[in-house]
Amino acid sequence: MFVVAIATIVGLIAVPTYLDQVRKGKRSEGQGALVDLANRMEKFYYDNRTYATATLGAVLPGGSTSEPNGYYQLKLATLNDNNYVLHAEPTGNFKDPDCRTLTLSSTGSKGVTGGGALSKEECW
Repeated sequence: MFVVAIATIVGLIAVPTYLDQVRKGKRSEGQGALVDLANRMEKFYYDNRTYATATLGAVLPGGSTSEPNGYYQLKLATLNDNNYVLHAEPTGNFKDPDCRTLTLSSTGSKGVTGGGALSKEECW
């Protein structure tokens, strides 16, 4: 009985901690995909002198709209001649109740939308 109690306590602590670390790892992939997309947007601006006409198909190789492992869907949320805001939304089986949608703007401003439990500083 004592062993079962100890195993239960360890499980109650270890499983949530493990799941949190898995979410953080997947979140870092979304962050990396946003930074990569931002770099590609800068190249697009250099070539076209505007962000307004950018599309994911024109900016990303192969026109893929998700990061390589498919945890996040990438979007060009706001575009005009001189600014943009990019979004990375969790997709598929991956849910991120802590941070929801990650954002990155042309000014380098990082944020989150969708009512997650953590602040943008904690998510980034």
